Amino acid sequence: ELDPSAVFWYALVNGRSVWPWQDEEGRILIPLESAANPGESTRLEFLYASSHLQTNRRVLKLELSAPKFDLPLENVTWQVLMDEKWELEEHTGSLQLAGTDQQAMPLKMDWDRYFESQRQEQAAQSRDAQRMLQLGNQLLVEGDSRFAQKAFEQAYSLSKNDAAFNEDARVQSSGRTNYSTAGGGE
Repeated sequence: ELDPSAVFWYALVNGRSVWPWQDEEGRILIPLESAANPGESTRLEFLYASSHLQTNRRVLKLELSAPKFDLPLENVTWQVLMDEKWELEEHTGSLQLAGTDQQAMPLKMDWDRYFESQRQEQAAQSRDAQRMLQLGNQLLVEGDSRFAQKAFEQAYSLSKNDAAFNEDARVQSSGRTNYSTAGGGE
């Protein structure tokens, strides 16, 4: 649950964009999926903007409200992004601050930097897709077609930037799980 003044921007579940919705009370609901590997946790990342500005003549005080969750959490980090003109002097609350990122607001777009960051993101997604495909194959061998299907679906979703790999993941997903449910596994 976000502070009423907060503006929600986006959510990623296990590195993939998801479509959140709002309930009748105005709370943002983010669809979570279980991980392909039963022992693995689900990673949720989201961005929102919020501020409560209090001023007097000498001090500018900004209060940042953390979201409230109604599920168990582990390894929670909170990163504050601010213009380089600002300085974080102190913080309080139940979340530990992992760090701040102070950056000058760019006057123009650095396209080389943007394309390099996109290339790195695609390479990381390709590695994750390869790992999910291998996990799916391993789970099929072990007879767990349900989690194998989840792994193949994640591999397919993560490999959208690589048409050949994406087709391999799609074919393995439909072919191998069909084989498994027809009696070749489980």
